[in-house]
Amino acid sequence: MPAYTRTIVNKDNFTDATELKDLDNVGRSLVAIRDLKPGDVVLREKPLLQYLLRPTCRSSLSPYYSKRLWNEIVVIVLDEEKHVSDKVADAKSVIQFPGADIENGDGKNENDVANERGTDDQSILTESNSSFCPGVPASMLAYLEISPPPYWHPIKSTKQLPTKNELDFFYFPDPSDDHTWSTHPTITLIHNVCRRAIDTIREFSHLLPADLSCFVLKIYSNAHTVALTHTRTVPTHPHRRDRRDRAAANLSDAASDHNVWGSAGFATHIRPTIALMSWSSKFAHSCTPNMFARFNPTTGELVFTIVRPLSSGDLLEASYLPEDDAVIGGLICGSTESRRDRLWSYKFFLCRCARCEAWDRSRGMACPSCAPESAIVLRRGGLCPGNSTDLNPTPWRCLRCREFFPLTAFPFITSGQERRVESVLMAFSAELRDQKPRPSVTQMMETYLVGMLAERDPQRTIPQGHWTYAQIHLLLALYHLRVFPGYFGRALAMSTGKIERGLEEAVVYLRWLDGVVWVGRENGEGGAGNAMAAFFAGWKIAKEMIWMVDEEIAVKKVVVITDEKDDVASDSDYVTGGTTTPSLSANITTTPAADPSQEQILRPLPASWALHVEYLETIIRDRWLPLLRDVFGEGPGVVTSGEAQDEAVVHEIAMGEMVPFLEKMRKVKGLR
Repeated sequence: MPAYTRTIVNKDNFTDATELKDLDNVGRSLVAIRDLKPGDVVLREKPLLQYLLRPTCRSSLSPYYSKRLWNEIVVIVLDEEKHVSDKVADAKSVIQFPGADIENGDGKNENDVANERGTDDQSILTESNSSFCPGVPASMLAYLEISPPPYWHPIKSTKQLPTKNELDFFYFPDPSDDHTWSTHPTITLIHNVCRRAIDTIREFSHLLPADLSCFVLKIYSNAHTVALTHTRTVPTHPHRRDRRDRAAANLSDAASDHNVWGSAGFATHIRPTIALMSWSSKFAHSCTPNMFARFNPTTGELVFTIVRPLSSGDLLEASYLPEDDAVIGGLICGSTESRRDRLWSYKFFLCRCARCEAWDRSRGMACPSCAPESAIVLRRGGLCPGNSTDLNPTPWRCLRCREFFPLTAFPFITSGQERRVESVLMAFSAELRDQKPRPSVTQMMETYLVGMLAERDPQRTIPQGHWTYAQIHLLLALYHLRVFPGYFGRALAMSTGKIERGLEEAVVYLRWLDGVVWVGRENGEGGAGNAMAAFFAGWKIAKEMIWMVDEEIAVKKVVVITDEKDDVASDSDYVTGGTTTPSLSANITTTPAADPSQEQILRPLPASWALHVEYLETIIRDRWLPLLRDVFGEGPGVVTSGEAQDEAVVHEIAMGEMVPFLEKMRKVKGLR
């Protein structure tokens, strides 16, 4: 094993399981040198370099930040971005540097925040539309830590910064080695920004353009975006508290200050952080990876766990794309073309993994020839980035009648409606991820989304095989199961049928995840799906279903009070009990309470709920629980201390939420 291993936590296991090889298709990558099984931890690594993606003040993570310096870099980036081709400088919600899609950390973009605060800060409004902010400015500031200005007073720090030899370990697309990179729009932009910054900004004047642009390209090619939770535990200066209180007043919404969402909090927030890892960057990418990556914020480690059995010599694969449904072009939302666009634009390679070379099952169209309700037309692969024409005139094929079709047969795509629908759904998704969604948006959500599903114009009808059809049902399910009951109460949601509709919509989304993301292939085809990505995407709506079912079947708790001095029963002998929204540390147990004086009374489910809840039971019992037990073990007691927190959280999901739910449903069925 070469040098540069100071960031590896589990060195013995890592060197025993992996080997670095130069491969034809993927370059220098790690392969397994022994058989590996699900649950094996291949790598636990700490960052070689770590910095905030969107700094707001000077700190240990951003020691050279200043508002003036940040704005000067942003102005250059925005000016250069005007000259980038439309394919790369597209709408921010479609493709952008990983991490910029986290936006403001609270689900709203800077434009929304600025409007709510009543400010007219044009730099923020302009920056929010950029595909390269804050990625490029943040990486340029980070390089000042490695090569500080000679006139700058030395900053005392205990951090061990990467050496030149350690940075040389990382790949980057070098136009001097391959002249074809000189025409890549992103590389051209980065080179121009670095050159102009060195010419016009004093803090960068001591640097060479090649050194600065090389570092930025290495960040884009190799770094991971992680989310750090920042919590204030010590009271700050009174003047700062006053400023936060005034900001809270400006952000408040009179229509929702006293609803279920509560007020906007300032004590805890998410800080998107860039982490450059020496060996985590040596895993090959796949859109159906055989490893699951997770970041442990407590230990600061990125952990890679095997999710499928591997043999000696197999390529170790991770995903460079977001594994959630927050952006288009990740493992959940988007098509093969959107994933390839994202990887080509910001990771500088054309993905040819099994999923991208197979039928694009996330972009199914209705067949123009046979039964459109049951037949799905798919395309194998997608357009290569940079190509505006397709060499195959009929790339689409119906899986039922086997007929081929050109792209012009599908006006949903050619009219631009596909892109418009995707943008709307991402905007609604960002609103629902916010801790305090705006009533002005959520109250129009149901009408707008139902109207999209009801369209019958061929140019506007959303195909049932398209990923946006499933995403609409997810958003409607979240609205009917969480938003509407939160605003208007569960009783009204029950009486108007909102909850039943939400359960039905949730099942549509879960079926899509299971058939498209989990399985990921047609019958008779090889390859594998994305089980972990499907689970975490599905759990978001499944926990809402479980909570709603629990609210319906749990009537009350009977408490029998025995008073030796007074045998007369009082009204206090029967106390109506309620339940709260379950969390990852839910206190539901799988065994009866030890105290015989307390017992929970259950009642049958409404008949109209039965099929939807039974499907959830099937998914949990046959899919999710076996997966979690294979990958994470039976519980937190079987893992090492460095992984204990991650495994404990997943264990709470499985044993604290899923298993009790299955046990309750077994008891409820006995009441019928």
